[in-house]
Amino acid sequence: MFYYSKKSRGNIVHCEGCGHINKIKPENLERFNTNNEIRSGGYRMCSCCSPIMKKLRAEKAELQKFCRENGLMYFICDGNMHIHSDGSKWVVIVSAKRNGSELHHENLYNEHYNDSVPGYHNQHFSSKTLMGYMDYIARHDAYRRKNPLRPKKAKKPPKKGTKGYKRYIKKEKKKEKRKKVRNVLNLIDSLSAAV
Repeated sequence: MFYYSKKSRGNIVHCEGCGHINKIKPENLERFNTNNEIRSGGYRMCSCCSPIMKKLRAEKAELQKFCRENGLMYFICDGNMHIHSDGSKWVVIVSAKRNGSELHHENLYNEHYNDSVPGYHNQHFSSKTLMGYMDYIARHDAYRRKNPLRPKKAKKPPKKGTKGYKRYIKKEKKKEKRKKVRNVLNLIDSLSAAV
C-alpha cells in the first residue's frame, strides 16, 4: 500500500511506515495499491522510504566501484533503477508490497512483448541485492558480445495462386488490422495520460 496527500504539489508517494505519512492530514490522505497506479497517476516515490533508495544507500560505494570497473551507469527514475551499459538498457523494479524485485531488459528485436514496462521484457532473474543485478548485467553483456543475437530473417511468401499464398495474405491482413488497433489504443492511452 502506498500513501500520498491530495494537496501535495510534489506528487510524492510514501510506503507504509514512512514518517512523512504522519505529517499528512487524515482528510487529505489517499492511497495507491500498485506501482502501475503510481506511474499512471504521475507520482514518484519518496526518497526516504523508497525500497530502491534503501537498497541503494546500503550498497552505494560497492555499486559505484563496480560501475567504474565495468562501464555501467545507473540512475533512479520513478522509483526504479535504470542501468545503461555499452549495448543495452535495463530497469530494476523493487516492489515494497512483495519486498521483491524484477529485472527488465530493453527489447532489441521483438517489439511484441506484453510486459508491465513498455519497451522492456522481464528477464526472469531476481537478486536480493542490487550488486547481484549489476553482476548479472555485466555477465549478460559479456556473453552477448561473444555471442551476438541476429534478428530472424523474414520468410519468403509462398508462390502466388497457391492455397499457402491465400493463407499468407489472410494472416498478413489480420496482422495489419491488429497493428492498427494497437496504434489507436496507444494513442488513446497517451491522450488520456496527457489530460
